This record gives sequence, C-alpha cells and structure tokens, in this order.
Amino acid sequence: ESAGKIPSGLGLGVNLPLLEEDTTVADYTFVPTRVGTAVNSVGLLFVEKLSDCPLAAAFGLGNVPFPGLCLAIPYTDAGYELDDDPTSEGNVIINGKQQIAVSVIEGTYQAPLDASEKVLSKILH
Repeated sequence: ESAGKIPSGLGLGVNLPLLEEDTTVADYTFVPTRVGTAVNSVGLLFVEKLSDCPLAAAFGLGNVPFPGLCLAIPYTDAGYELDDDPTSEGNVIINGKQQIAVSVIEGTYQAPLDASEKVLSKILH
C-alpha cells in the first residue's frame, strides 16, 4: 500500500457543517469521529397503524390504519439507546460548530457491478 491511500474496503464518511458567512477554510477543523448511533437525528420505528405515528398524523395520516415506518424525533423515541459519546459523528455534527466530522467506514452502499448492471439493464431497456 502506498502512503496516503485508503486500504481496500474502507472509505471515509465526511460530514460538513453549514457554512457560515464571514468564515474561511482556516476556521474549520477536521475531527476524527466514529459513525455511532447518534448519526441520525431521526429514528425509524415500525408501527402497526400509521395513525399511531405523531409525525404521520401531522402530515394528515392520522386515520390510516395500515402498518408502516414512522420517523421518530429524537431517535431515542424509536427505542434507540442514547449515544452520548462526544466522538460520535452525529454529536459532532449537532454540537460542533465549524467542525468537519470524518469517520472511517467499512464497505459501501454501492451494489456489486454485476448486480448493478442486471438491475439497470431492466430499468433502462
């Protein structure tokens, strides 16, 4: 492996804060983080009836008796444990002004090439 090259199978999750007026690149710092569970400000929760989901009800689905996924804000309302680790990227993003969270991740969301080609060939042809 050459210096500066990320090993195969690994990647970087980089999260930029909202850029503030009157700041320069020098005002921002990179912070090593881990993904953690606080990465999402919302949690997913399966409900038997969407009418049981406050957010769904707020969008006019208060009378829907069908099951579905509910977004819970904060994520702990969906049953996730509180991640109060200061190195969790979600906590750095929420709490750290002018900080760029950088987490080493394993794998990728990209499907293998043969699977991608198979799906795309059905969609595009």
